[in-house]
Amino acid sequence: MSIKYIIREIKFGFQRMFRGYSDDIKWEFDSYFSQFIQPLKEFCEAELKEKDIMALNEKRDKIFKETLMYIEDYQKMDYLDGYKEENEETRLWKYFGEHIGYYWN
Repeated sequence: MSIKYIIREIKFGFQRMFRGYSDDIKWEFDSYFSQFIQPLKEFCEAELKEKDIMALNEKRDKIFKETLMYIEDYQKMDYLDGYKEENEETRLWKYFGEHIGYYWN
């Protein structure tokens, strides 16, 4: 174990003690959020299938369809595109964030 590693762990430990989180949490957001893509896709597909039963409004219908489009683009994204500031993943999460209220049942 290197001194640099020990110093970082102490620093992050103090941050977690005093703020409740440490700077290293930002490094894991992408892998954390990627867990939710498949359930989000399944949710939108299920809601669109039940649209006739539940009389889904047009705005939600459009949002679910566009969400599925963004997910498809993300799944086709080239690995190297992940290093771009604006890519399919950032567009997906931005769209999701802007419409988060429409995903509640």
